[in-house]
Amino acid sequence: MKSWYWGHARVGPYSVVWFTVVAPNGNEYLSSYVASRGKVITSQCGGIIVRPTGANAVYPPTPTSAPPEGFHVEQEVEGKGTLVLEVTNERLITLVENTAYRWIGSVSAGFRNQTQWQGVGLYEQFAFDV
Repeated sequence: MKSWYWGHARVGPYSVVWFTVVAPNGNEYLSSYVASRGKVITSQCGGIIVRPTGANAVYPPTPTSAPPEGFHVEQEVEGKGTLVLEVTNERLITLVENTAYRWIGSVSAGFRNQTQWQGVGLYEQFAFDV
């Protein structure tokens, strides 16, 4: 692999997990699920977008990329619409110089044009020279 974003967030009644990997050839592979009140309501290998936000928002990340300020995540949930998460870095908890960052941060999320919830997330960015 060349890079990845992985994360887990709890907002309102939802728990969201995302994982995107960029292969050395540039192909992106995706995996995610959304659970509500302890039951998985969607699990898929697609239908998700994860991108860095704010200063230093570089996609895909490289080992020389400075860390972004947060992430924008969109997850399609059948029958409900698009769940949108805005993730903001609060505390860096792991740093492997020029390779990996792991944060705890705040998350604002909701389905488009509907109720917004506030929550917390644990997530990371990894980049490797291939």
